[in-house]
Amino acid sequence: MRVRSEAGGEKLVDAYITNNVSIDMPGVHGEGHAMLVLDQDYLELSNYLGTDVHGILGYEIFSRFIVKIDYEDKVLTLMLPERFKPKKKYDRILLKVQDTKPYVLAEVSLADSTHLTTKLLIDTGASHSLPNHWRMRSRAVPSTAIRST
Repeated sequence: MRVRSEAGGEKLVDAYITNNVSIDMPGVHGEGHAMLVLDQDYLELSNYLGTDVHGILGYEIFSRFIVKIDYEDKVLTLMLPERFKPKKKYDRILLKVQDTKPYVLAEVSLADSTHLTTKLLIDTGASHSLPNHWRMRSRAVPSTAIRST
């Protein structure tokens, strides 16, 4: 399988697709899923996170359930949409799903009083904040920014 990098290059990756996979978690049973199996940890998640990572729960699971994440108690709760009763303190946030990735549109205010509408990727498993999917065509990088490669 070929994987194209953001830089436009290509890398050959050993990956296999397996079908008709059953998934069991407490209170959830799923059948008939397809799964991509990588030959090795190309993403180096185990090194990055400091613990073994055997897989990633993604769109196939999260698109079917209402998801509650309790970071303090380290509990992920999946609820069927028809059984979900939002509490009064909940706020509804509109999402845009594009190519199986959830985004939220947000207004960002810069130090020079400029206001921009941004499209932010929601990734609750990332160890960084606000991956940003907008391009600053005519904006100069602020002088306090640290250059990186």
